[in-house]
Amino acid sequence: MDYGGRHTAGSFSFPVLKPSELLRCMTDLGMPFSEEDLTKPTMQRILTVYEHFTEILMGVTREQYGQPSFSAMQILEHPDLHQDSIGLIAYYRQLRKLMVEVGVDDFSMRDVLRPEPPRVRRCLSAIINFAKFREERMGVFETCNQKAEEALARKDMLEQKNRELSEQVNTLRLQRAEQEPAAQKLRDANSTLTADLRELKKQQTALTSEAEALKKEKTDLAEKLAKTQMTIMNLKQDCIRLKSRIVQSPEKLKASISEMNNSLQSDKATIAATEKKARELQNKIDMMSLVEQDIVTCLKLMDECEVERQKAETALKKVSTDKENIDKKRAEIRELDIKEEQLKRQLNSAKDKLARLEKHQSVKNDAISSKLEKLKEEYRLAMTERAQSQAKADENEKVTIMTEEKAADLQKQEAIDAAGLEDLIGKLASQVDIYQNAIEKAMAAA
Repeated sequence: MDYGGRHTAGSFSFPVLKPSELLRCMTDLGMPFSEEDLTKPTMQRILTVYEHFTEILMGVTREQYGQPSFSAMQILEHPDLHQDSIGLIAYYRQLRKLMVEVGVDDFSMRDVLRPEPPRVRRCLSAIINFAKFREERMGVFETCNQKAEEALARKDMLEQKNRELSEQVNTLRLQRAEQEPAAQKLRDANSTLTADLRELKKQQTALTSEAEALKKEKTDLAEKLAKTQMTIMNLKQDCIRLKSRIVQSPEKLKASISEMNNSLQSDKATIAATEKKARELQNKIDMMSLVEQDIVTCLKLMDECEVERQKAETALKKVSTDKENIDKKRAEIRELDIKEEQLKRQLNSAKDKLARLEKHQSVKNDAISSKLEKLKEEYRLAMTERAQSQAKADENEKVTIMTEEKAADLQKQEAIDAAGLEDLIGKLASQVDIYQNAIEKAMAAA
């Protein structure tokens, strides 16, 4: 067994089978093929063989290309003369595809029109090698078929999930559309509150500064009031103490009392003004407390708005993520659709090939049964002919014995005749020698 098929860097090697192996493989395939077909191939016989293989491996027969294209026929001058040729060329293209796939890259029309034994052997070896490889990989095909069914089931599941996600997205979109006016109102209110809050913060800052200044002024006035009251108390004590020492003079006493009254009125006015200012400060502080509570309420509302805004952003992000997931799932579904179509085509091709193989096997079984009946009939006829031939052989044997006896007599007579001829030849040779000597002497004398 040698190896061929090394023509290009991309081609592969396949074993070229021995004639005996090739004939045995052809018989196993149910194809009538003799040694004479291999040693003396003809176009008609080789075409029949190739057609058998293309039908099994490709589902293509020569009859499918027997009707050429009318558009191609119309451009020919004499289309009737080229009808068979066009059909043959169309079939040759399909055959060449098969031969290239099995490793015979240099297959040409010459291998069909004028087949040569080495080329026929090489081409058939390549096809048989491919057929065996195909049969060995049938289990892989079954596995792929099972995977295809699983892929289809997964595709259906993903489509169902995609529909559910689409419904969820549509529901979210509807909810978002319904909630959009309220959300817009909240956003507008949030913007308004944010602006108000900024203004209130500015006012709070200003009021805080003013409150601090007023608190400081209140503290200073309170200290001043305490000092004034302490001074008044000390002065009263001094007055009481000095009354006993001072000579009672009505004019001086009146003047001192008047001065002290004036001082007291002035201190009272100062205290009243200070208390009024303190009350005003207390009112401002109370107002600041109310403003502070309003600010806290606004901050709380802002926090709630921020939470709602974050929820809205999270929902939007989720919708965007769901959209991306849906796009990915759709891309996966498209890929699965493509794989499904490929697997369906492979499955249909395999089913067609399997149907052809079953049909071929059925035809093969019918042919074998018919051939077996024919062989039985031929065997019966052969036994009858053998009996007749045996009778003829016995008769012929008698004739042969008689013929052999006649032949022996003829051989004896032939031996006697041969001995007489040898004597005659010897005498003639002596006479020729005498005649030649006489001629030589005559020529010498002349």
